[in-house]
Amino acid sequence: RDHGTAGVREYYKVQLEQLKELTKLVRTKLTSLQSLTMAALIVMEVHARDVVEKLIEVGIEKATDFEWVSQLRYYWEESPSDF
Repeated sequence: RDHGTAGVREYYKVQLEQLKELTKLVRTKLTSLQSLTMAALIVMEVHARDVVEKLIEVGIEKATDFEWVSQLRYYWEESPSDF
């Protein structure tokens, strides 16, 4: 069900809290691999936060709004024929 901008704003707050926790975690003693993994995760999460921020700015109201739909990803997966 659609919660409009209020729902997106609520999720934005969750994202900010998650980023704060990731920031705390990345400041701990990590292996080289863990550090690289955290850096990649943080980049993806910051991008997601920026997208949600844009949705708030444009006043997204419904799942059918263009700005929302433009963020969806579609993939074509070919599967072997069952014939």
